[in-house]
Amino acid sequence: MAREMEKALASKQAIARKAFSLVREGMRIGISGGSTCTLFARMLRAHPVEIYTNAVNIAVELYSYPRTRVHVLEGDLNTYSYELVGPKAVASAARVPELDLLFVGASAINEGGIDMRDTPEAQVARALAERARRVYVLADSRKWGQTAFGFFARMEDVAGWIREDDDGDEGRDPR
Repeated sequence: MAREMEKALASKQAIARKAFSLVREGMRIGISGGSTCTLFARMLRAHPVEIYTNAVNIAVELYSYPRTRVHVLEGDLNTYSYELVGPKAVASAARVPELDLLFVGASAINEGGIDMRDTPEAQVARALAERARRVYVLADSRKWGQTAFGFFARMEDVAGWIREDDDGDEGRDPR
């Protein structure tokens, strides 16, 4: 995670700020794992919101801030990330109350849609997406044209892709 955080740090911070601008007091928010989602979560410290996450590191980032209520999904720790995955995590996500917003990270975005590092991560994110009014992908433009193993969603199935160069239009295609 530390190496990924260093890559394009300024871009990731800009994306996190744009995501934060969508948050309002009292919202119920879902957050998946990933370096950009972690930066976004740090901005939520002490804000009166309710967070649902399968990312252990995001829960740790927010645990000591009493105005920010944090709920962690059940599951098995993914070998490749700080995320809880597997059948327990998917079932836990299905029990989450309706989310106002869900923010997910992505390993790759291409004409076929949005990919995550692996299928277990994508399965949990899809289960959370079913509980969300709006879903936003937080990923820098370097991810465009890449592919990964865990298909998450088609572009038309999300409210927007927030990237560093979208000028606030929650653009979908950086070309």
